[in-house]
Amino acid sequence: MQNLAGRNGKSIEYDCKRAAQKLGIPVIYAQSVKSEQVYKDLSFFEPDYILALFFNQLVPKEICALAKKKALNIHPSFLPSYRGVSPCFWILAEGRPLAGVTVHELGDKLDGGEVVARLPVAVKKNDSVFTLYRRCARVAADLAVEVLVTGRGPVATLPIESSYRSSITCEAVRAFRRKKRRFFLFF
Repeated sequence: MQNLAGRNGKSIEYDCKRAAQKLGIPVIYAQSVKSEQVYKDLSFFEPDYILALFFNQLVPKEICALAKKKALNIHPSFLPSYRGVSPCFWILAEGRPLAGVTVHELGDKLDGGEVVARLPVAVKKNDSVFTLYRRCARVAADLAVEVLVTGRGPVATLPIESSYRSSITCEAVRAFRRKKRRFFLFF
């Protein structure tokens, strides 16, 4: 379990596994989604949907095929912009006014499947990486429910370019901090 220090030193529980367990949702944990054990565990459940949340691995076709309806990913950017890892960091680092949330089908390319739903999320002046991710996660929760219930969701369109960002580098962190941006800010 991971705890983050919040306002007035109070602990904020930040643990998806514990939340899932409280709701009676089985949790599968593995270092790699490509492991044979993950395939066996998911096969057992005979899932209607497979839903990856802000996921950083390419899911094999064999695992996607286990979903009776769709295998989906929720990505915290307005795809096709900011494909790849840590989009909220890169959006703030590059001073962009909008982030977003996209629900898309898992496919052969990272963050490249068909868009099922997509909404913009405004970047606030005092956003940290954490506060922007948290706002994206709240939008993502509502969007995921809509997609799982109806099969689709709203697909907002904006004039955007396709882009990919890789892992965060030390130089990118230094530039980020020079711009007075933060990773954590609770309010």
